[in-house]
Amino acid sequence: MIEQIVLHGGHVTILAQDDQDKADTLTRLSKTLKSPLEAQQHTRVLVVPHNDIWMRDVGPIFLVKGDTKKTLSFDWTYWGYKGHTNSSDSEIDGAICTSSSELLGLECTPINLASEGGDREYNGLGTLIVCEAVELQRNKSKSKQQIEDCLKEAFNVKKVIWMKEGVLEDQQSFVGKITDDVYTCCATGGHVDEFVRFVDQKKVLLAYIIPEEQDDPIASKSHQALEENMKILESETDQDGSPLQIIRMPMPPTTIIEINPSDGIYSAMQEYIFQDNSIIDGH
Repeated sequence: MIEQIVLHGGHVTILAQDDQDKADTLTRLSKTLKSPLEAQQHTRVLVVPHNDIWMRDVGPIFLVKGDTKKTLSFDWTYWGYKGHTNSSDSEIDGAICTSSSELLGLECTPINLASEGGDREYNGLGTLIVCEAVELQRNKSKSKQQIEDCLKEAFNVKKVIWMKEGVLEDQQSFVGKITDDVYTCCATGGHVDEFVRFVDQKKVLLAYIIPEEQDDPIASKSHQALEENMKILESETDQDGSPLQIIRMPMPPTTIIEINPSDGIYSAMQEYIFQDNSIIDGH
C-alpha cells in the first residue's frame, strides 16, 4: 500500500513503537521502494508508542485554515468498553495525538468530548453525519445538544445529521449476545463508517439488507435500524437546506466464525469484554 501511495506522489507517516522499530521500518521501506532516497522523500517514521492500529479512531485530526495547520485531540475511551476506559492501554493510545503532533511541530488542541473518526462522516462543505448510539454512549454526562455544539465548533460545520443506531453486527461486545451464542468481536457500537458514507457533497451511500437476507435474525435487526436511518436521511438536508441524494448499497451476508483459545482475539474477549473470564462453551 505504501509503495502504491508513493508511486502516485503521496506521502506517508508511519508510527513506530521505539527506535529499533523505527530503524527496522526504514530498512524495510528502503528495500520495498525503488531507492533509499525515495523512501526518505516520501515517508517519515515517528516514534509514538501505541497499542491499536485504528488511527482513524484514535489518531490526530488535522485541520487546515489558510497557512495554519493544527490538530485536534479528543478524549479516548477505548470505544466505551467496560473496565478498559482507564487502563494503561487506554492512556498510551490517548496520548498518540499529542505525541505525534509534537513531533510534527503542530499545535494540538484538546477537545472535551469523546469521539472517534469512524463515527464522523463529512461532505466537506459543512455537513457532518454521526450516530446517536455511539456519541451518547461515549459522553454520558453531556446532552445530545451539547455534543452537537462541540462537534460544530471543533470542525467548523453548520449541520449535524444524527443517525439513530448502527448495524447489529457492530454492537459493542459487552452488551451481550446478539443472537443465540453469537457475540460481536470488539465492535464499536454503531460507527457510521459501517453503513453510511458521503460519496460527494450531496450524495450519500446507505447500506440496506437485501430481501433474501431479511429473515436472518441478525440481518433483520440491522434492516430495521437501516430503514429507520433511511427515513431520517430522507427528511434531512445539507448545510444549505438542499435535500440529500441517497443511494442504497447492499450489505454482504452475515458471517459467523468460531474462535478458540489459541486465537489472539480469544484472550482479548476474555480480558476486556467477559469480565467473569468465561466464554460460553469455551468458544
